[in-house]
Amino acid sequence: MEQNNEKEVHYPALRQYDNQDFDRFERSKNKKQHNIMMLVGNGFDIAVLNHLGSKYATDYKSFFYYLKSIKFNNGNILFRKMNELRIRDEQAKYESKRFPNWSDFELILEGFVSTPTSDYALKGRLEKDLKEIQYEFSNFLNFVVSPDLLGGLDEKSSKFKWRYRTYSNFVADLDKEEYKKFRFSSERVDDHYHVFNFNVINFNYTALLDNYLHLDREQFDPHPYGTVDTNFIFRRNPRNYENYDSGKYPDSETGCSGYLVSDIYHPHGIQQIPRSLLFGIDGSALDRMQTSMWSSFFAPQFEKIFWAQTSLRYEKAISETELFIIFGSSRGETDRWWWKHILLAIFLGGAELIIYQYCQDVPSLHDLKEVKKLIRERFINENFDSDLTGINLSEVFEEICDRIFVVIYSDASTISAFGFCGNCFSPYDKDPAGIEDVR
Repeated sequence: MEQNNEKEVHYPALRQYDNQDFDRFERSKNKKQHNIMMLVGNGFDIAVLNHLGSKYATDYKSFFYYLKSIKFNNGNILFRKMNELRIRDEQAKYESKRFPNWSDFELILEGFVSTPTSDYALKGRLEKDLKEIQYEFSNFLNFVVSPDLLGGLDEKSSKFKWRYRTYSNFVADLDKEEYKKFRFSSERVDDHYHVFNFNVINFNYTALLDNYLHLDREQFDPHPYGTVDTNFIFRRNPRNYENYDSGKYPDSETGCSGYLVSDIYHPHGIQQIPRSLLFGIDGSALDRMQTSMWSSFFAPQFEKIFWAQTSLRYEKAISETELFIIFGSSRGETDRWWWKHILLAIFLGGAELIIYQYCQDVPSLHDLKEVKKLIRERFINENFDSDLTGINLSEVFEEICDRIFVVIYSDASTISAFGFCGNCFSPYDKDPAGIEDVR
């Protein structure tokens, strides 16, 4: 029998640009395409609504009280459980007896799925009741995110160039010590004509983030120059931190003249299409319960990554990403599939990760280092999958830790990425950080 010696061709998930797209982007001259994935959770929506003075938020607790206000179906098994846990939380005499996540109906759903019972009709009731909540959640979002509110965000984002600041200036959010270890911005000052390819994963159902990051003509010109086709300035060292060779490496007055491309994805659905909203449990939870006949009976009906085709649509893209940025997300059970694959990309591909963490009161410098250390360690310990990587965590823990950076902030006007700075951003400023350093 003849042997087939042809090599299998592996096609990239992310589009590969070349000099047919951008004149001066020549891979043969060591120009790079930097794939950056930003993963944004409900913390962003809550911050936007708060910044715009909204009386409402998009969190589960607000949704519960919205359901109460419209006299929602008390027979709904998920709603009934939310109310039961709320009462138990309010009546708890000890902290250990409280239920702080009583309004998280996805967590409640996971509890039903993972608990064996002889009531096999429960699956059908859960499907029906989850669908009822799904459609009402869309109405809730339409109530909270009004056209007037979107108009206010539209005006501010364009006026202050928040989208350009987010993409161009996020390195300003790192502190001096972390910047020294951050490899992403370590190219020489004369190294231009790179492609910065941003892939934004919007875990939210609203279009608030899409609005915030929209490429409008006030802050983005696809062809601003007459002699070169670059359209973007990326700031490698906007806070003018010292580095090991200031004569050859960037300071606050230099940047990379390059090319910007971006796309936004809604893996869990979007508000304007009610039936697209995905609620359920993460596939990792089912993996841990797969020996149970009961959980197998439920799978994959309530598994979000199954219905979103997450592995097919995003797994390879994650492996091709150079830098990840997580903002406004709890980084917990609900989206664990994403976190464990990001850690795999850090381990196998040498990628880096920036985690943004809001703190109402920023700790002292000594405590700040400890808080950052704990955030890194917790993210790794809770999400590293030895079965996925084929290696014991203890062997690579420090190596992964060194590639994770943490930004702690208490005021969104003091950060560049997804912030609300009141100064109009210009990448040509002598001090492009351009924000008050109160972090």
